[in-house]
Amino acid sequence: MGFLILMMLVFLVAAFAMQRATRRRQLEAAQAAEEEARRRAASGDELPPPSPFAGMPFGSLFDALFTGGGGGLARSYALDPLTSEWVEISDRDSMLEPGADAREQNGARADDGPPPQPRTRRRRRS
Repeated sequence: MGFLILMMLVFLVAAFAMQRATRRRQLEAAQAAEEEARRRAASGDELPPPSPFAGMPFGSLFDALFTGGGGGLARSYALDPLTSEWVEISDRDSMLEPGADAREQNGARADDGPPPQPRTRRRRRS
């Protein structure tokens, strides 16, 4: 019976020692990362922010498609009502506002507002 208690005590001490060593390694790694970040901030050489798709199985594919830094593969298109063709609008700030070139094609200046909407008549029900 005494041997069993002694073995349990040895295992407990070993488990606590391993836990303390793991904590110490994590603390050292965090301090090293902070020091590296301070060095980079001081030299002006900052890393880009981490990818939001880093932990996903297809993360590199999503990164290539949706990040705009290197001219991502995803584009935005809108239907031009005058020519009935798809026009790329990826470079616009807002997809709701027509571009200056579209307004100039309609004969309006770039500083004019949107063209007036035609009034529609409502039919009366009998």
